[in-house]
Formats: sequence, C-alpha cells, structure tokens
Amino acid sequence: MTINKRIDLIIKYLDIEQGEFADSINEKDSFISRIVNGGTNEPGFNKIAKIYQFYPEINPHWLLTGDGDMLKKEENKMNVGNIHGNDNNHNIVNMSTLGECEERVRGLEKEIQRLEEQVKDKNEIISLLKQSK
Repeated sequence: MTINKRIDLIIKYLDIEQGEFADSINEKDSFISRIVNGGTNEPGFNKIAKIYQFYPEINPHWLLTGDGDMLKKEENKMNVGNIHGNDNNHNIVNMSTLGECEERVRGLEKEIQRLEEQVKDKNEIISLLKQSK
C-alpha cells in the first residue's frame, strides 16, 4: 500500500472530507485531492511531518512504511467525538480491528465472486433445460 493510500485511510478514519483534512494540516485542498486520487507523487517529508504534528495519534512508522498499526498502541481506542470538537463519548472507534475488517472484506469479496460464478453456472443449466423442452 502506498503512502498516498495510507493518507486516504487516515482521512476515512477521521471521518472528514479531504478539504477538512487539508485545512487541518494547513495544506491546499487540491494537494490532498491529488494525493488521494493518485495525481501526484508521494508527499515530501514536510507534508508527512504536518500530518504527524496535527494527528499525533497516527503511528509515524505506519505512515512512512505501512508496517504496524495505523494508530500508536496507546491510541488504538480513540474518541472520535473529540476529533470533531464535541464530547460524544459514546462514539468510540477501535482501530486495532481495522486489519481484521479489511481481511474479512477480502474474504467476503471472494465469496461473492464464487457465488456469482455458481449463479452463472445454474443460469446456463436452466437455459439448456429450457431449450431441451
């Protein structure tokens, strides 16, 4: 996974728009849009440093290399309400399961593909049976 994709994951984790993220790190909306949409090379050190400066809960090793967890270990459970400036203490995100969720999604996508192939095979059988009448 590229650093651009990891930045996209951070934005999704924060549950904010690209423009809000850009504003929060004092960057232009267009710069973040180009990163997320693959229209630019990887961001330089100063841009990465800004992300870490404004979002210290992000694991810098993960941001740079993709290894480990997105969040620092002590930050795996975080109050999303506080990110947005309110105190919705009931809105907790457990990011330690992000990898498990991604793995589960991949498994479900494979299962969907397998089931779609079965439906296609069964439709072909039905078509052949109708022709043989």
